[in-house]
Amino acid sequence: MKKQEKSPIIFTSTLRYLALKPISMIHSFYFHSKFATLFIAVAFCITSYSQYNPGKELVIIPCKTGTLFIDGVEIGPIEADDAFRKKLTYGEHYLQLKTGAEKVNQTVTIDSLSKGIIRIGCEAAASSGQASNSKRLLEKQINLTGLIAAETDENMFALDSGDEIILNCDVLNKKGSVNITIQEYDKKIVIYQKERVSLVAGERIRVPARGVYQLMLQTQAFLGKDVQVTIDRIPGANSRADFNTIVKMVYDTIQTPFLTTRGRVYSTTNGKSSKVVVPVQLPPNANYWVYWIGLGEQSVNELKSMATNLAKVSRVIYPDPLVYYGLKLITALPVLNAPSTVTYFFTDNRNADAFIRSQPSVRFGDLPMGNNISNAYNIVNKSKSDLALVLFNESSFTGVDFEVRAVAFMVKPRFVIQD
Repeated sequence: MKKQEKSPIIFTSTLRYLALKPISMIHSFYFHSKFATLFIAVAFCITSYSQYNPGKELVIIPCKTGTLFIDGVEIGPIEADDAFRKKLTYGEHYLQLKTGAEKVNQTVTIDSLSKGIIRIGCEAAASSGQASNSKRLLEKQINLTGLIAAETDENMFALDSGDEIILNCDVLNKKGSVNITIQEYDKKIVIYQKERVSLVAGERIRVPARGVYQLMLQTQAFLGKDVQVTIDRIPGANSRADFNTIVKMVYDTIQTPFLTTRGRVYSTTNGKSSKVVVPVQLPPNANYWVYWIGLGEQSVNELKSMATNLAKVSRVIYPDPLVYYGLKLITALPVLNAPSTVTYFFTDNRNADAFIRSQPSVRFGDLPMGNNISNAYNIVNKSKSDLALVLFNESSFTGVDFEVRAVAFMVKPRFVIQD
């Protein structure tokens, strides 16, 4: 494209106009041209500054119903405890709340460290978002992982019946939301739930019953989000102000008998197998387990006798000595010292089958084993998905009856009110 050139006619006319004017007018024309250029430059800078002056998006919450003004400009009517989102530039700003009978004035300074919530028209003790008789239970800023990790931030605290909690939660990222759930810890009764919210300001939640409560935060965003959250407690009418809101962790141990079997290991010359495989199927959530192997009638009777004695002491009709031993309520199970030719070990089912067929096999070296036992027991802290117990009798003449029992223990932590 050819560059457009100025018309020589226009240029000649301009020269003729200047030639016919006095020299003072030419100077005035030159001066005003430079002044106009300077004025345009200054106006451009001011406009650019106003466009790029950094600011912060805030949430303004009035404690009274009225009309809100910011820097002398009427924003409009606003209800008490309603949240109004407004971006303010860095620097000082003058807030005013006009109610029917009074004016509440407040000056705020906004910078990068300013909090995201401003309350106006509240009492001095409540200027930070807290009621005068409230106690802060939680205040933190966290980064919630996104859908890639899908983790949930959990917080525990104790509350009394009739208490009221004030929840403030602000997603600090420009685009982002969070899912919030507050529930009773043991019964999982939800008392508050909101999904995909970017701001919760001054939300008041009534506590229906005394107990441990759980606050859970999660984001469904692909990437993580920064969240600032606070929780304050206002005691109920019949609750103490010094009620202990701190919780402690205790451990519940649940026992599950999962193996009881009887059989016989024959002698090597009997014609029947002197090798026996007992499959061991551990419960999936077992933290540890106890096994007991009894050989012969006397060994079985010794364990039954212990159960009878425990029933007299504990007033339990049919106490299991293995459970008492696994819970460390007793230090040992009956031990029978008698000659024996039976050996046991643990392995997986493939190697157990190979051993039965007299083929090369491998035993689990990290699990107990025993030679020439009359009975055997132990606590095992290892869990294996593929497990088998192998018994074999080396006697050429005497077979022996056996009984195998096992109990699994699941340890579950839980939170309780700390007295």
